[in-house]
Amino acid sequence: MKKGTVLIALGIAVILSALGLTVYNLYTADRAYKDASDAFNKLQDIIPANDQIVLPIVKDEGEPNEDKNEDEIDNTPSTEASDGDLNGEQTQALPDYFLNPNVDMPSYRIDGFKYIGTLEIPDISVQLPIISRMSYSRLRKAPCRYSGSAYTDDMIIGAHCYENFFAQLKNVPRGGQVKVTDIDGNVFVYQVIAKESVMKSDVEGLKSGQWDLSLFTCPSVVNTDTRIVLRCERIYPLIKNQ
Repeated sequence: MKKGTVLIALGIAVILSALGLTVYNLYTADRAYKDASDAFNKLQDIIPANDQIVLPIVKDEGEPNEDKNEDEIDNTPSTEASDGDLNGEQTQALPDYFLNPNVDMPSYRIDGFKYIGTLEIPDISVQLPIISRMSYSRLRKAPCRYSGSAYTDDMIIGAHCYENFFAQLKNVPRGGQVKVTDIDGNVFVYQVIAKESVMKSDVEGLKSGQWDLSLFTCPSVVNTDTRIVLRCERIYPLIKNQ
């Protein structure tokens, strides 16, 4: 009888511990989202608006396209453009980052954290700021840049799998779009090409491939040994840094 009482007590302790952890995680996630939303709104006030976005035009099958050779695929957007024309639209002068892509992305400090811009994923209703560098404490605030830059087409961004952060990252479909806006108002639009799973310790695997943008998170708050990774290619601007 005594042994049974001890086992019951241990079982109750385990249940209470799991319940406490769940409540703590929910509280942490809710607080993080409030802080991130506040930072996102403040960045919206200081980032210049950019109304010049021209996304690739997918032509109807059989429509003549004088800019392509006969053996090219009609719906594949060209990554080359002259300084004065982009998909039939007049373009502005090349931005500073294009002339000097290795320049560091500018940042803006809010409540002690440096942000390099904003991240939007329409398919999962994500609108969040991006912190300039990753650390455990910064991940509790917002998605963080793990490495790379939007200017050099090799940026990797990670975030916790909080419900309003990257918890639904696995549900973004192939072909879905991701939008990154830097502090200067430069906009970069990406298309999801592939989904991968890499081990937590596999740094080379996370950085592998010539992807313009990668987003990653844990599968869940209890499964932290692997990472879900979305691999993306840039579709705007069409011109690429060489």
